[in-house]
Amino acid sequence: MRKVAEYFRYFGFGAIKVIFFVLVDKCFKIKNDRFAIRIRNKKTGKRALMMRPFTTDMNLMKQLLVDNGEYDFLYDKKYGSYRKAKVVIDAGANVGMFSRVIMEYAKDAKVIAIEPEQKNFEMLKKNVSMEGSRVSCLKNGLWNKKCKLVVESSGRGEWGFTVKEVKGGRYDVSAVSISDLIAEYKLPRIDILKMDIEGSEYEVFDKSCLKWLDKVEMVITEIHDDIREGCSARVLKYMKEKGFGCERRSEMWIFTRSKRK
Repeated sequence: MRKVAEYFRYFGFGAIKVIFFVLVDKCFKIKNDRFAIRIRNKKTGKRALMMRPFTTDMNLMKQLLVDNGEYDFLYDKKYGSYRKAKVVIDAGANVGMFSRVIMEYAKDAKVIAIEPEQKNFEMLKKNVSMEGSRVSCLKNGLWNKKCKLVVESSGRGEWGFTVKEVKGGRYDVSAVSISDLIAEYKLPRIDILKMDIEGSEYEVFDKSCLKWLDKVEMVITEIHDDIREGCSARVLKYMKEKGFGCERRSEMWIFTRSKRK
């Protein structure tokens, strides 16, 4: 009953629809990435959000859009200044749930949302289209240089696609780096860099990050040592070198800059 109450708290009467599909998914384990429903949620504002109830969109919804959501720490008093965020990069945007959450949280933020997988990207565009110029959607993979990437399934569903560099032949998307984004969008700084990029953080955090990290205030990331061995060691090495403080909440690593020199 407690979980049911949470759903009604965040989805209103739409909780009936959400609970129905939660139960159907639990009982029948249907796999269908084409069927989508509209829901409204307290954390994503008044406009409806599209999600595919028979995919891992449902898992993502449970993680983000009810009590003790992955990004609820942003409402802690010590992170209050990030409500004034102007620039947010959402790398591994999936269907755009974090983008919607962060735009409701930081009312003046503009978001660059990056997602390499085609069907996720289509859902992402639908979920942020009403935000107009506040969001730029890029069908790319985040990497440390310009190159070609293939998108691969990790077997974890729609929230677990990985990318791999290829030298020639078939490719799915082009890579984009943080440095590329800073140059293209003329970003004076990045207030929040959120990454859930399924092991690509190993490439993103190479020596080149020592330059662009100077423009970043907060990094929120999952680190996938289970996909790419050595990810955590590399990320922690460079974040420590740049003087970021670190906090871990469940699967999320939160790095914040204490003071500017």
